[in-house]
Amino acid sequence: MLYNIIYNNGQIRTVDTASLQNKAGRYYFKESIALDRGAIYVSPLDLNVENGAIEQPLKPMIRAATPVFDENNQKRGIIVINYLAEKLLSEIQDHCDNNLSEVMLLNSAAYWLLSPKSHQAWGFLIDDRRDHRFSLHYPEAWPFISHHPKGQVNTQNGLFVFSRIFPLLEGRFPPVDESLANETAPNLPDQYSTYYWILIHRVSPDRLDSFKNALVKKYLFFSISLLIIIAPGSWVMALETTRRRAQDAQLANLAMVDALTGLPNRRAFVERLNMDVARNSRHDRKLGLLYIDIDGFKAVNDTKGHDAGDALLVAIGETLQQHLRKSDMVARIGGDEFVCILAEIDSIDGALQAGKNLLTALSLPIEIDAGEVKIGASIGAAVFPDHATDVDALVKAADEAMYQAKITGKNNCVAAQT
Repeated sequence: MLYNIIYNNGQIRTVDTASLQNKAGRYYFKESIALDRGAIYVSPLDLNVENGAIEQPLKPMIRAATPVFDENNQKRGIIVINYLAEKLLSEIQDHCDNNLSEVMLLNSAAYWLLSPKSHQAWGFLIDDRRDHRFSLHYPEAWPFISHHPKGQVNTQNGLFVFSRIFPLLEGRFPPVDESLANETAPNLPDQYSTYYWILIHRVSPDRLDSFKNALVKKYLFFSISLLIIIAPGSWVMALETTRRRAQDAQLANLAMVDALTGLPNRRAFVERLNMDVARNSRHDRKLGLLYIDIDGFKAVNDTKGHDAGDALLVAIGETLQQHLRKSDMVARIGGDEFVCILAEIDSIDGALQAGKNLLTALSLPIEIDAGEVKIGASIGAAVFPDHATDVDALVKAADEAMYQAKITGKNNCVAAQT
C-alpha cells in the first residue's frame, strides 16, 4: 500500500492511496514534469489549494519540484516539497514590526503578498479582492516603484522606500548578485532573473510630520545659539530642497501615468515595449501588440457630457485589465485609444484570440453614473517579429490593422499585413 505522509501544524499523519488528490492539473506539476533530469522548478509564492479550492485558513506556499526517473531513464513522476511561506512572511513582519512604518511585500503585478491590512493580500487569487492592488491604492507611487529596482518616492500618501528581491537568484549557492541578473540570464532559467518581489516600507504623512516636528524641537533645544546665526538661510535651503524633491517625484510620476485612468501613458508604454522587444529578441520569443480604438465613444461624450465620457474611459481601462494576463500591459495613449502588450504569445492566432476576447467584454453594457452605455471597438493586432522587428514599425503595423478593422465594419479584430 502506498501512503502520502503529511506534516501539518506540528502533526504527522498518513493518507492512503484512495484518498490522495489528483494534482496533475496544477501548474507546478505541468511545469515540473516537463523538466529534464536534475532540473528543479520553484513555484511563485501563492496559496495552497486543496480539492480544487483555496484552503482555509489561507496557507501561503512555495513549492520546489523535480522529476523522478527510473533505472531505464524513463520519467515516472515528480517529487514536490511544499514550503509553508507563512513563516517567511511572519519573519519579514516581525523584523520590520515597529511604529515607524508599514511593511509590504508585492509581486511584480502590484498585488500584495503581505499587507498591513490582511484583507488586501492575495488579490490575484481571490476574486473579491481583485481591486486590492498597490497600483490602485497608491497610483502616485507605483509608476516610480515599477520602473526602478530600488529607491524612495515621497507622495501625498507618504514616503515609500522600496527594493526588488530576486528570491531565486539570491537563494542560489552561492547567491547571484541582483545587479548581474541580466548578464547571468543566459546561464540560468529565465524564471530566475524575471521573478521578483518588491519589499516596501511606507511612512505615513502623519508620521513624517511627527518626525519633522520632533527633529525641529530637538534641533532647537540643542542648537539655539547656532540657529540664531544660520537658521534663516538653512531653513530656506531645506525647504527649497524638499520642495524640489517633491516636485521631481511628482513630475516623474505624472510623466508615466495617464491622469484620468491611472493606466500607464504613452511614454510608459513605449519604455515597456522597447524593454519587452529587447528581451524577447534575446530569447527568440514572440510578443503581441493590440491597438484599440473605441467605437461609439464620441456619441456618449456628446450626448451624456464629458464627465460621462471620462467615467467611460476609466471603466474601459478596468475592463481591458480584467481580461488580460497579469504579465500583459494596458496603456492609454490618447483620447479613446488604448494599446495592449501581450508579453509572450506563440503566433498571430493568440493575439487575434486575445483581441476577440476584449471585443466580447467591451460589447457588454457598461454602467456609469450617467446610466448604461454600449460601445464597441476596432482592434489591430501585430506580432514581433513576424510583422516588424523594431518598436516603431510594430506600432505602425498594429495601427494600420486597426484602421482596416474600422473600414471593414468596426467591432472587429484584424491582423496586420505581413
